[in-house]
Amino acid sequence: MLTSNRFDSVLAVAVAIGTLTSLLYGCQRAPDAAAMADRLREQLLDVHPGSTIEIPAGHLHFDQGLIVRGERITLRGAGMDRSILSFAGQKVGPEGLVVQGKRIRLEGFTVEDTAGDAIKVNDSDDLVIHAVRARWTRLPASSHGAYGLYPVNSHHVLIEDSEAHGATDSGIYVGASTDIVVRRCLASENVVGIEIENSQRADVYANTATGNSAGLLVVNLPDLPLEGRGTRVHDNISKANNLANFAAVGELVANVRGGTGVLVDSNKDTEIFDNTIADNRTANIMVNSYWTIGNPFHPGANPNYDPYPRHISIHDNRFAGGGDAPTGDDLTALRARLFQAGHFPNIVWDGYLPQGASLAATQPICTGSRAEAVLALDRPHGYSGAAVLTEPFHCTLPPVPATPADAAQVAARTN
Repeated sequence: MLTSNRFDSVLAVAVAIGTLTSLLYGCQRAPDAAAMADRLREQLLDVHPGSTIEIPAGHLHFDQGLIVRGERITLRGAGMDRSILSFAGQKVGPEGLVVQGKRIRLEGFTVEDTAGDAIKVNDSDDLVIHAVRARWTRLPASSHGAYGLYPVNSHHVLIEDSEAHGATDSGIYVGASTDIVVRRCLASENVVGIEIENSQRADVYANTATGNSAGLLVVNLPDLPLEGRGTRVHDNISKANNLANFAAVGELVANVRGGTGVLVDSNKDTEIFDNTIADNRTANIMVNSYWTIGNPFHPGANPNYDPYPRHISIHDNRFAGGGDAPTGDDLTALRARLFQAGHFPNIVWDGYLPQGASLAATQPICTGSRAEAVLALDRPHGYSGAAVLTEPFHCTLPPVPATPADAAQVAARTN
């Protein structure tokens, strides 16, 4: 017994020493997160045309923004849940990742808790963002960055299978760009889930926007020379976008009413069809002129800017709920006056028309072959003539052409 006990004790000590040695050896060999972050920064600074940069799995922390410039660059992580670039406590530079160049592919990683925008891509041709997440991990707050995934001044843009959460402006935003596809993405807890601004030929489909202040926004503003037109919004789910607007006071997006499923501001030739739009408590769909946004034109605005929506085709969507608790004392009072305990129709229009123009000539909204009730707010006259109308909007517009930058073409050019 005594010999056996001694042998067991010696064996136990040997096993413990062996285990400790293995752990220490393993720790020495395990990649250091700080070293991996430094290595990634060096790779981005020294990138060459045609390079593929692998982001390792892990939670990498950065206190300043990252920049990559070049052509035919792929930045690939191990997956949104595995390769995470954290900018919590960021000290230098507002953006997390800034990208500039042609034929760029970003895939398989997360950027989180940036001081400003999460991923900004500027002046790119043939851009693919695949399976990338931008998020702020704290509760929605006005201190978050404005944009999550943020391509601007770009052409042939594909954003797919990606996510955005917590942006104080738009989770997924494409601005001043052409030939755009946004598909199979998820946007939640942003002021605006997905936004197409002053862009042409965009297809936004098979996305889910839920828990934002507004789910989907197509807008044309006077600040940019490119006129927004030719967007198709179809086969999306925009549901329960009832988050209180948490944009910083004074920002244009602070005028977006929480509780809006799909919002069109001053755009042209836009087609909204085959979507599921439900339980958005201000309005399932709202169409406005620039005057409803409430800001005057800025110095240097496009002199040819048209502030009125024209040719917005809304047809064959699936609606449920919504319009039962609108944001704002003005709409709350209007609901009580016109609908008592009921709800707004699924489509709401602000009622602005160009001076001397008729509704038929302007065609702000057409509901296709199926007549749909539209609440015309008559905002120009303080809602005094607000009414539910059907026949003036019972018209058919030509289909908006699908964007020529389909996913296969973009991906082929990028790889």
